[in-house]
Amino acid sequence: MKSDDELLELVRRDLSLAELLWEVCEFDLTRGDHVETVRLSSGHALEGIAGDFTGGTFLPLR
Repeated sequence: MKSDDELLELVRRDLSLAELLWEVCEFDLTRGDHVETVRLSSGHALEGIAGDFTGGTFLPLR
């Protein structure tokens, strides 16, 4: 089984897969930035990996 990072890299390299994810769940790799820093209660900052059509951000669970 591949790690989350490996799967995300596969999506970034495969334009047809990235397009499918956009069409099915609005997973937009070009919009991974978030307006403000998102932190867990532990203080660990999360980096966005993609955006959606409502302006939301997909964040990794780590």
